[in-house]
Amino acid sequence: VRHFTLVPATGGSFTEGIVGAPQFLNPILARPLSPDRELTGLLFRGLLRLDDRLRAVPDLAESLTVSDDGQTYTAKLRPGLLWSNGEPLTADDVRYTYETAADAAYQSPYQSLFSNVAVAAHDASTVVFTLPAPFEPFRSTLTLGILPAKLWLDQSPQTFALAELNVKPVGSGAYKFQSITKDRNGNIKEYAFVRNTNAVGVAPR
Repeated sequence: VRHFTLVPATGGSFTEGIVGAPQFLNPILARPLSPDRELTGLLFRGLLRLDDRLRAVPDLAESLTVSDDGQTYTAKLRPGLLWSNGEPLTADDVRYTYETAADAAYQSPYQSLFSNVAVAAHDASTVVFTLPAPFEPFRSTLTLGILPAKLWLDQSPQTFALAELNVKPVGSGAYKFQSITKDRNGNIKEYAFVRNTNAVGVAPR
């Protein structure tokens, strides 16, 4: 008796309509339950991701260790991580992302989650988070998508939400930005994403 398992073929295209207009393809600014949040999930990855059982499991991080007192989280990045533009993804990108999200001046909807968390890049692949007190749900906050620091460093709190990178992003997800179509009034009508061949450890679904 032969047993067969059907699996999706690689390639093809998929079109999906969403309710509402995208505004920020930026995980720091994308609000929960918004079109932005859905789209950034395709373009960006966090240190961890939620699996089918909503458990936080490694994604960009190869491993995550927690100190005995529950206040220090050490993430080790996967080797060979790249941004969709081919540049290396490092611990400095992680540090920048969390420090920016924690800064109230950038008006991230997640600011309160990180305002009391210290972040340090110990080397190119190691990030350490220090909490003021044990907080078990902190693992789930490590699913926040990471931004490429070198491309964002020149943005001030005043220009952050206006940057073109919010519309034409560079990420590390299974897909990457290809093109955008707007209507006569300048409203975003359509986004086109393609497979991100630089993505390590993830494939399009």
